[in-house]
Amino acid sequence: MLQAVVSIALTAWLLRRDEKRLSELELSRAWNTPSFWIAVVYFSPLCLLIHGLRTRRSLMGLLIGLDFAWVVLLAQLLADELIQAALRPE
Repeated sequence: MLQAVVSIALTAWLLRRDEKRLSELELSRAWNTPSFWIAVVYFSPLCLLIHGLRTRRSLMGLLIGLDFAWVVLLAQLLADELIQAALRPE
């Protein structure tokens, strides 16, 4: 459960942060609010790759999306490790 919360929250934050950096043209290619939340909840962190390609339409966009996806996946792994460490009997 914690992994899902971490994934959704971090993905939404990264996407909103990235949208602030986009040009007007790139921002027009981004998801509208309902589509944004569907992508974040159902396809996180894959939606980060799609967002990069969709907004920038370049290899750089794909690489940015890939970097963001790795951040989310590593955060999920860290959350899992913290839970496992807390539940391990001493």
